Amino acid sequence: MTSLNGVVLGIFLASEFFLVVFWLIDITKNDDAFRSYFNTILTIAATALAALIALLGISHQVRDLRERENRDREAALSAANSLLPMALHDFVEVCDHNIRRNFNGDDLIPNMPQVENVRTCRAETLDVLKASIQHADQCAQARLSNIIRNYQITLARTEQVYGKPLVSVLEEEQWVDYERNNDAVSWASLKALISDTFPYARENSKPIPARAEADRVSDALGTAGLDFDLFPRTRPHKRGSCGERIMIHSP
Repeated sequence: MTSLNGVVLGIFLASEFFLVVFWLIDITKNDDAFRSYFNTILTIAATALAALIALLGISHQVRDLRERENRDREAALSAANSLLPMALHDFVEVCDHNIRRNFNGDDLIPNMPQVENVRTCRAETLDVLKASIQHADQCAQARLSNIIRNYQITLARTEQVYGKPLVSVLEEEQWVDYERNNDAVSWASLKALISDTFPYARENSKPIPARAEADRVSDALGTAGLDFDLFPRTRPHKRGSCGERIMIHSP
């Protein structure tokens, strides 16, 4: 709108300049020329002024509309994010359940009932995340979308380990089932990324981390009940056999 205002003002000033020049040339020749040019100048001035006032009014309306849209967006984001901690907590519980599914319950701390089936997020949880994505800024949109995307990928992969031997306590005669081990680390990686999203859910000014670091993945496994003295090969490292599986990146 600012550019249009400038165009109208430029046309007005150019018209006035040329009309005044022609008027000065012809004014001495007869009085009719004076009246004609004077009336033309007044007409163009009034028209340009009316157009400028109209554009200023439209600019004001557009600015008000944008401000109203921003207020509505902020209100919608605040409403969606008020439910985001609850949705993230549901995600964490799903991750814990699916981590424990790869181990004997008796080997966990404390002893827990054996987990058999895969647990999935409630539909309401995904709806809350989608609402937050819809109204968030571009960076938060990308990283919240990354959580849903990695959840779907991890869930699809975890179906492939169904029926595989559970990860057993490491002894010289025993072997570690790497598919189950990697499945547990994958869920722990997702849990770590989700856990680091809680500050954003509480205060929108805090950014969502771009990736899950190895020490955060270790914490995620530990809080799910793993004792690394019993399962030393499950401990994630920044480099090593599990290194590529523990870094969940977002754009």
